[in-house]
Amino acid sequence: EPESMARDVAAMAKRLLDGREPGELPVQAPSQVDIALNLKTADLLGIVPSPELLELTRGRLYR
Repeated sequence: EPESMARDVAAMAKRLLDGREPGELPVQAPSQVDIALNLKTADLLGIVPSPELLELTRGRLYR
């Protein structure tokens, strides 16, 4: 979600503004990842998404 991404970016910006060098900052994974799935494309590619993958999309399915 945009709010989560904004918080992550703001925290990194604060560290830089506090004087940290960019090379000192660790690589940071996003705190949240959103998954969307295009079912039409999956079908064209012969991919059958697992129930677990469908659950991870939380309704972000495109046809």
